[in-house]
Amino acid sequence: MFIIGAQRSGSTYLYHLLNSHPCILMNKPINPEPKFFLEKYKFQRGKNFYEEKYFPDRNLENIKYIGEKSTSYIESKDAAIRIKNFYPDARILVILRDPVNRALSNYKFSVENGLENLSFSDALSKEDIRIKKLETPTSVSPYAYKARGMYINYIREYEAQFSRDKIYVLIFEELLTGNVEEEKLAIWLDLEPKFIAPIGSDKINSSKSEYPVDRQLLKELIGEYQDSINDLESFLGRRITIWRNNHINILCS
Repeated sequence: MFIIGAQRSGSTYLYHLLNSHPCILMNKPINPEPKFFLEKYKFQRGKNFYEEKYFPDRNLENIKYIGEKSTSYIESKDAAIRIKNFYPDARILVILRDPVNRALSNYKFSVENGLENLSFSDALSKEDIRIKKLETPTSVSPYAYKARGMYINYIREYEAQFSRDKIYVLIFEELLTGNVEEEKLAIWLDLEPKFIAPIGSDKINSSKSEYPVDRQLLKELIGEYQDSINDLESFLGRRITIWRNNHINILCS
């Protein structure tokens, strides 16, 4: 089982939720993320090395799934291919957050970690150039604030490797509304719904600072994400009402 992303979308919450289940063993430690399948030299160490390093208790009788969280995987076609090589029947978990809020959270995270010194507006306007030209110490560009929210583009790369029934998409905001989404996830995993919601809820790994945001800029982002959200909803076969309502509130403010 792999939580492949997206970044700043509740993947740490999902990790702790899954790790609370008696039949699931998640990678240890949680940080730094393994990112094992991103690098060819790591992948070449082999499946046994991988499992022994991150899942030393994998042979316990009750364990049905071992699971890894590495949110950079969603942006890597090579990672998808390598995961398929080791685990052709892997379960792929994607957790997504309203892309407008995710972009802002990503920006705040970059600022707090010393990776960003531009305003949010300037960072968005220069995003394409910075992604192409700047080298960073991170596994993926910290500046893909807008592009990283075009979720369907990344999901399709994984759909090319894994059958549709092996990919499960959760909406972070829906996951926080009650036990219904947890029960659906348990059914998909063929497990009893014995999850224990993490303490702190949506505050896990949250931004520590507040930044003034131009409401007009958020409205422009909503417009830019519409086609991508439409395609994601087509993939899911339903509307993401909780995002749509949030956008209406922003647009009417």
